[in-house]
Amino acid sequence: MANIANSLLFGSAIILIPITGVFISKTGFHLYWLLTGLVTTALPPLLIFMFSNGESYIPFIAAVFYSLSYTLCGPSFVAVTPVIIDKGYLATAYGLQKSSFNATYALVTYITGLIIDTLGYFVLQGFFIHIVILCIDFTLIMVFLDAASDNPKLNVPALWLCHIKDRK
Repeated sequence: MANIANSLLFGSAIILIPITGVFISKTGFHLYWLLTGLVTTALPPLLIFMFSNGESYIPFIAAVFYSLSYTLCGPSFVAVTPVIIDKGYLATAYGLQKSSFNATYALVTYITGLIIDTLGYFVLQGFFIHIVILCIDFTLIMVFLDAASDNPKLNVPALWLCHIKDRK
């Protein structure tokens, strides 16, 4: 059953991410999509796991939510980089982005093991919830800073993104 729950998570994301990426590219508003993915699909499965009593259907519900979170957050976050970075530094920016992801995954994996060994599963879910809330906070800061700027770039309709790229 665990294999089915895990494959549901990544299998559906493989199919849905390109479709969602096209939709996000056509509509724009990347930060709103990122915020929507964090609030509606990243936070609920963590709360479900935190307060579940180990029912057998819970991993399937959480897998659907996580898959939706990957589907919304991935394309919306990665697409922000070329909007704010000059073309000459884009490869460096993607390299730094990927290396920071990998460093974060390594650190969180270590902390996860430490929490499970010493404090238990409930505290681990609380740790993950705090990470998602921190991501929500940073996304809101980016939304507010972009809205307050004279030339917003990050959270604009897709048609505006075409005009921004043409001006460079």
